[in-house]
Amino acid sequence: MIDNARLEEILMRLARRYARPLAFPGWERPGDYTGRLSDLATALAEYNLLVMAADPGNGAAADVASRITVWVEGYVRLYDLLCGALFPSFAGRQAFYADERQPPVIVLNGEAAPVLMMMAGYVAPFIVSRQGANVSDFEIRGLIDLVLDELEAHDLPHAELRQLRESAMAQLRQMLASPVRQLHLTAPVAALARNFDVGATPVDPAPVPQNVPDVAPAPAPAPGALPEMPPEFLPEQDLLVHPDAGAAEESRPFAASIPIFFEPQPRPKRRPPVPDLPEDLK
Repeated sequence: MIDNARLEEILMRLARRYARPLAFPGWERPGDYTGRLSDLATALAEYNLLVMAADPGNGAAADVASRITVWVEGYVRLYDLLCGALFPSFAGRQAFYADERQPPVIVLNGEAAPVLMMMAGYVAPFIVSRQGANVSDFEIRGLIDLVLDELEAHDLPHAELRQLRESAMAQLRQMLASPVRQLHLTAPVAALARNFDVGATPVDPAPVPQNVPDVAPAPAPAPGALPEMPPEFLPEQDLLVHPDAGAAEESRPFAASIPIFFEPQPRPKRRPPVPDLPEDLK
């Protein structure tokens, strides 16, 4: 379970830096925000940020790192799959740790906000609700169809749409089978809660005592492969190297490399096709 004060601070930092309309006026410390944290986390997807958290379980550092790697790779592959078919010119993505504490909170930043919104409102809550359960193909297809309908994938040719649906279903099955326990964070959309009995996420702010000294707890060891939240703006490069990864790598629980995490250079935009010249102009 994520500490509500920690989560509130993370979300407000993200809102202030990358989603100013979501920033709560006058916020100074955890407890000042009066809204639902799940709603704030979900709204950040409209500003190209998907916030995720997970409990990787116990074990050796290398084993824990491997589980986290596979878990995030699942979201990366699903994002790439949907963007490749529907938003090929907006497929850039990158990720970073929100802070150095545990359980890990990871922020996925992508150019295609509609895809991240589907992940925040549909995919993530569904996985949290169904992970570890025997999920039928009917449920998986139903969820993917909801996502594709929202993304207006019906404009694709029939064969391409069928292939996209099957590939997305296969990827979702793999994500549901992950040994990493994903934590409640973003709120499900109404259609998901209605059709799949997915409840609201229990990350609403708890009352904060007023007379507690304003001293932050000591942070847990930080992950070594993804960088911490950038100080000002999301960088376009050098994203995969943590500033102090070399010195403290041995003490970090997630020190193993995560090679799939996000190309440091943004992908070039796809050029429009150029028609052939007429024969008399060649």
